[in-house]
Amino acid sequence: VEGLWIFPQSGSDPVRQTDVAFVAGQGIEGDRYFLGNGTYSVLPEKGRQCTLISADSAKKALADAGMQVANIGTLRRNVAVRGLTGKELLDAVGKEVYIGDCTVFVHRNCVPCMYNERKNGVNGLMEALWDDAGISCEVVKSGRVRLGDSVRIAAGENDTARINHPKPASFFVRPSKRPAADVKAKYADAAKLRAELEKTDPEGVRRLEGAYNSVGLRFFPRSSEKEDLSENGLRLEVMTALLVPVAVVLGVLLVSRIK
Repeated sequence: VEGLWIFPQSGSDPVRQTDVAFVAGQGIEGDRYFLGNGTYSVLPEKGRQCTLISADSAKKALADAGMQVANIGTLRRNVAVRGLTGKELLDAVGKEVYIGDCTVFVHRNCVPCMYNERKNGVNGLMEALWDDAGISCEVVKSGRVRLGDSVRIAAGENDTARINHPKPASFFVRPSKRPAADVKAKYADAAKLRAELEKTDPEGVRRLEGAYNSVGLRFFPRSSEKEDLSENGLRLEVMTALLVPVAVVLGVLLVSRIK
């Protein structure tokens, strides 16, 4: 473990730590997703409890693109590791990872977003880091993690049946390669998504939109898919990286109500 950071609330700067407490089923003590006040807390998923990133691969990807950030913590991941590549972390989706005294389960690739790019003030950051932005994990065994602790990926097959997140396959397609048709298809249900979220967590909706607005972005697109969504120079194709999988989230909300 090379770096440890918590973010006390949505949009807050990274706070570097020397050791942190991982709590099973909740996340990292003091972090925004542990506290329930993160930018995306309105869209809960188990993998938001902890994020890991390969310091080696992230720095190389940035260097190859002629970019740099103040430090790896500004990429808004909790744990930076050395000795494991970004690809090795991505290949760990569906496996447990042992960090210090605790264990996490990897649910998905933690793809970068335009919000993160704007926070860092580095144009092209999202595209450059697409395959090296880390992984989203659930804490399954409580414990402490300290700088210098070992990180080990469990051996054996990936347990795909255990993976739990609402993202469709298109969410993980690099924005520059995503068909415009896929982008427009999501706009029709955007108003419905917001309406559903307003019923369950109106404060979370305001927090999410406030975070995006603070860097000149919109999380929810305009009501008409024919409107110009290139506000602040943002291309339509890139805007898709900001959109949640509307149909899937709506389905999750409906199922939860039935239960």
